Amino acid sequence: MSKIDISALPDILTEEGVEPQTQTKILEHIQKLIEEEKENKERVTRPKAQLGVILIDENNELKNDNIGALIYEIPADGKHDDVLSNIRKSVTEFNNTKKGQKSPIKSFTEAFQVVKPKIFKNNGGVKKRTKEITRCLVSNNKV
Repeated sequence: MSKIDISALPDILTEEGVEPQTQTKILEHIQKLIEEEKENKERVTRPKAQLGVILIDENNELKNDNIGALIYEIPADGKHDDVLSNIRKSVTEFNNTKKGQKSPIKSFTEAFQVVKPKIFKNNGGVKKRTKEITRCLVSNNKV
């Protein structure tokens, strides 16, 4: 349904030969309907998503300050415990495609770079927030 400006209505009604008294009644009725619609319209808030981090520790460097990470997002009611298995399901689904059979994915980093978001969404609703490894800084939490 297209929207028109209410200020244009009197001109339209005059062109169509509607009497001025009837015009005011119509305009008042329309204004009332618009106000009721605004009151009835509830603002739907989208539930917040949860962010998470997958730390990449290929060379047992977790003790050092050279840590890489991949950032993901899940729905507000999602469980972080299921994320890794959902990513594995997505990788398995991708590896069963033609492209996946030519060059199968073997790591989480490759999964974040190659697998399409649609496949992740179908397997647990995981969204990739980064494609590349993000550097993590180590802190003792003191300013």
